[in-house]
Amino acid sequence: MSPTLDIAAIILDLHRMRLELERSLESSEGLLLTRKGSVRGRRMHVFNTIRMMRMKSQWKRDYIQEEMNKIVVYITTCGILRRVWERCRDTVELLRALRIKAEFRDLNIDPTFADELADRMRLHP
Repeated sequence: MSPTLDIAAIILDLHRMRLELERSLESSEGLLLTRKGSVRGRRMHVFNTIRMMRMKSQWKRDYIQEEMNKIVVYITTCGILRRVWERCRDTVELLRALRIKAEFRDLNIDPTFADELADRMRLHP
């Protein structure tokens, strides 16, 4: 048994889709619409993104002033990088054995620390 096609239902659906399309085209007189929004909306989005990037580049942190009289150590607790993890662990143990107060920033726990370290090393353009 082969399924039969209901031609009348298909024609009715096509007619309904045509009416919806015509209605939507009539309601947006003169507007150029894209799938994700109007052309103006895309243009403003690009403009705002460029503006934010310019503001970020002008807004540099002053790490020296911020961390006056502090020792900041960037470490990782990621065990996959075995040698790096061992060196970080040894550094932490050495500082604690010498009773040196330091602020430890774990790159594995908080991804903002990785961005901060890259910014300090001037790896970002």
